Amino acid sequence: MKKILLILSSLSFGITPAATVVSCFRKSIEKEKIQLTVESMNDWIENQNFGYEGGFYFLEDTPPEEQAYLNIFKPLRHKIENVIADEINETFKSNEDDLWEIYVWLSWSENNEIINQNIPFKSKNKYELKFELTIYNNNPNKYLKLEYKNLKFNFKQKEKISTKNVNQNLLHLVVNNADYYENDIKNPFSWSTKSKIIFEKTKDAIKNNEIENAKKMISEYLNYRSNTTEGIPFKEFYFDSTVNDIDLIEKVDETDYIRFKISSNSVFKNLVGIPEIDWEAIYVI
Repeated sequence: MKKILLILSSLSFGITPAATVVSCFRKSIEKEKIQLTVESMNDWIENQNFGYEGGFYFLEDTPPEEQAYLNIFKPLRHKIENVIADEINETFKSNEDDLWEIYVWLSWSENNEIINQNIPFKSKNKYELKFELTIYNNNPNKYLKLEYKNLKFNFKQKEKISTKNVNQNLLHLVVNNADYYENDIKNPFSWSTKSKIIFEKTKDAIKNNEIENAKKMISEYLNYRSNTTEGIPFKEFYFDSTVNDIDLIEKVDETDYIRFKISSNSVFKNLVGIPEIDWEAIYVI
């Protein structure tokens, strides 16, 4: 018995240093984020192959005359923005006073040969989309504008979907890929700066602690955008939103901007069972 214990003891002493080495190695290979500069972003863009393959909400069985082909590129544009925001956040640092905005221009004239009324969208097809990218830091004290042209993004919706059987993930794809709605509250590159013209009264209401009034104004604007083909290309996915809460309100240092979180609920009134989801977003005005 003593011999067995001695053997086990010697084995444990032999294992411990190795485990320590592995632990240190794992820690050392954790990716360290870098500062976003003109040079570092130029290098990063040059080495990227942008794309997305997964779930999305485009329909195939809607007759072509009912599909808003001009507007089908808007959720695609937002999807590209979201993918790039996620990838930038994995690589680059962001400071508390940074006001990032990622804007993608997806031209109809550049892409209408691959999706149009004569060539309707099909799931499981891979689409190579041509786009332009602009990255802003809207803080006036450290303003930055980076522009990139002739970029490509490979998009593939993996499965054909039916409006008779939708899940929460699909509904979040609708809301997350429309402007002014859900974004990643942990990723400052996904927040974007909202229009001062549209939200000036909302901003004043929040500054004056008129939160109920601000919630009402944001809800009204969201419902206007989510009930037209300009915002949502398929009427089946039109939805109504209610802003339930506004919190985490803070002023961005040495600027006129405020930043806050909205918590909302959206109801998809044209879908079977009238499903609904809860979502959050960070607004910067």
